Amino acid sequence: MPRPRSRLPRRLGCWVGLALWFVILLSPCALFLLATQGQITVSLGSAPEQTLRIWLINEIRERGIGISWAATFADGQDGLCVQTDTRFVLWAGRAENATFCACYTGGGAAGDWTPSRAYSGACEP
Repeated sequence: MPRPRSRLPRRLGCWVGLALWFVILLSPCALFLLATQGQITVSLGSAPEQTLRIWLINEIRERGIGISWAATFADGQDGLCVQTDTRFVLWAGRAENATFCACYTGGGAAGDWTPSRAYSGACEP
């Protein structure tokens, strides 16, 4: 007697296709929001400046989109460093991609962070 074939791969493919279809359908909404508001900001965590930010660049010599996102790293016992990577997609002009690191102390239950140092470049582990 033949074994019935598993339907899981077929169902998984359908769910992935459906998710991709919704992303395609919702992309005009995101582009409209970007055009009207000038930027889209999404919080990625509770650390200061830990956000995903997409903004429209509409300067005289540069035109395009800027994208920045942040990742956190432990800095000792009570410290935290936030590394922000910024990338540009320009159709007019030129811009250099950048990485910044800002370190904070404190936090606690209230989330009161005090800046301790900031510098250009990647955070040192």
